[in-house]
Amino acid sequence: RVFTRHYQAAMTLAEQNDLIVTLPTRAARLKRNNPRVVLRDPPLDIPPLELKMAWSPLLQHNPANRWLRKLIADTAREMDNQPPLP
Repeated sequence: RVFTRHYQAAMTLAEQNDLIVTLPTRAARLKRNNPRVVLRDPPLDIPPLELKMAWSPLLQHNPANRWLRKLIADTAREMDNQPPLP
């Protein structure tokens, strides 16, 4: 068994060592065009992850920070609307 706190490290380890890794769909899709990687839905129900953002209250109304938070949220929403894994 291998444990890591970072998705990218888990993906790299699995890819280079013929391992199996469980990842959120968003992270797994980053490797969907890699011929060494096979993506499959898990054989059991895994509760969805709830992603949250945190920022300083001082930046709550900062226009640049609001723009960045919106961009991140929109991108995450777009990634969620991808077709299911094969």
